[in-house]
Amino acid sequence: GKMRPLTEEETKVFFEKLSKYIGRNIKLLIERKDEDYCFRLQKARVYYVSTEWFVFVLCVVFGKMRPLTEEETKVFFEKLSKYIGRNIKLLIERKDEDYCFRLQKARVYYVSTEIMHRAVGVGREHLASLGVCFGKFTKTGKFKLQITCIDILAKYAKYKIWLKPSSEMSFLYANHVLKAGLARITENTPSNQGVLVFSMADIPLGFGTTVKSTQECRHADPTALVCLHQADIGEYLREEEHLV
Repeated sequence: GKMRPLTEEETKVFFEKLSKYIGRNIKLLIERKDEDYCFRLQKARVYYVSTEWFVFVLCVVFGKMRPLTEEETKVFFEKLSKYIGRNIKLLIERKDEDYCFRLQKARVYYVSTEIMHRAVGVGREHLASLGVCFGKFTKTGKFKLQITCIDILAKYAKYKIWLKPSSEMSFLYANHVLKAGLARITENTPSNQGVLVFSMADIPLGFGTTVKSTQECRHADPTALVCLHQADIGEYLREEEHLV
């Protein structure tokens, strides 16, 4: 009984009837400049509705993705800013396409509005994921970033570290980074700073939090801890069933 797009045959029959009254002006109903509208079928009735309103109603009625609350946005952005700082703005104010953050089952997704609109025709039971999952909220209200957003973090991160080839496997098994395994670190990286972890070939391996600043790393003992592990791409194998 949910709303769905019209089939090709239903569209043909409907437009033939509608064109008897408004002719080619049907085009003006579809190609509006103020807002996107669409035709949807429910219980044999055809409805003309804005896609924005349609998505909102589906989110509320069927329990699908919804916008983050003010408090959720604050907590999420505080965590995200540890890794990409003010570059959060670049995720929202994109010039190529409109993107937004949405919440579903405690997980935050980053998705283009166009894809989100197209996904409304997918039944709840069939929708496993949409867009890029940035992480999830815990039962205590804290936010945990997931490895699934690493490509975006790597693109916008301000601070980075690079591992020696001999230390890559250790990190990919969820171990912290020691000074002996550190090849490079971004200049002026402070301690307790979110950093992206790369191989020497510039392949993003994961992310973590620095224990020592760039200056402190230069004089640290080889066995000293320099970065706490937070997430790594090895989780795609170790934690596959829990990532989405």
